[in-house]
Amino acid sequence: MEYINFQGKRYGKSSYILTFPAIEGEFGVKVMNPNERDEKTTVFYCFGIHNDNSSGQN
Repeated sequence: MEYINFQGKRYGKSSYILTFPAIEGEFGVKVMNPNERDEKTTVFYCFGIHNDNSSGQN
């Protein structure tokens, strides 16, 4: 597991747009609730970036 550099920009009232290099792999974003200082409020959003070769095109 390693950290990657990113830029974040607020989007609306409760969202952010994260910008980082689109490298293939699995990623997770750790979000902590700043209003409640409790580890039970930590949430992870997970996603992957993968090359889709199912179309047969390169």
